[in-house]
Amino acid sequence: MIEELKQSINDNNIEKSLKLIENIGDEKNELALPSLLEILETTDNNIIRNQVALALSDIGNSSAVDLIIKMILSPKTQRSRGTLMYSLRNLEYTDHLKLFITLLSDRSFEVSREAFTLLESNCKNISNTYKTELLHLIQEELELVNDRLDLLNDAYELYLENDDENV
Repeated sequence: MIEELKQSINDNNIEKSLKLIENIGDEKNELALPSLLEILETTDNNIIRNQVALALSDIGNSSAVDLIIKMILSPKTQRSRGTLMYSLRNLEYTDHLKLFITLLSDRSFEVSREAFTLLESNCKNISNTYKTELLHLIQEELELVNDRLDLLNDAYELYLENDDENV
């Protein structure tokens, strides 16, 4: 099935590729893991990448987490990271909670909400030391957001004042 998948990707047969990837995930085919990881990292096709991430999630092997995180951070996935984030739900991603805190303020609705969901589902399963580190990071993020909010409010007031003068 792996060779057939690679061939269908090379032939740009997206529909067939998606079906094969889905089947691999449904079958929880661990033997396909190295090939799926290679495809995840090398493909420029967001649809294929997302399907591979979902298959990796279905397989449930957490060795995929680091590469999925790498892809989330990659500039080539900037506008298509929501499914990558979602795919982590079935995997062990606790070591990456700090990243998810920074992604809470991502401009993408899907990414920010998925970051929250990943944090929420893991908040009771971490040590107090790690929880303290995360609380500190959240406080830093809140300070940054408050600084931005103050600046936006100042700009808003500036334009309101100038609007009154020009009318």
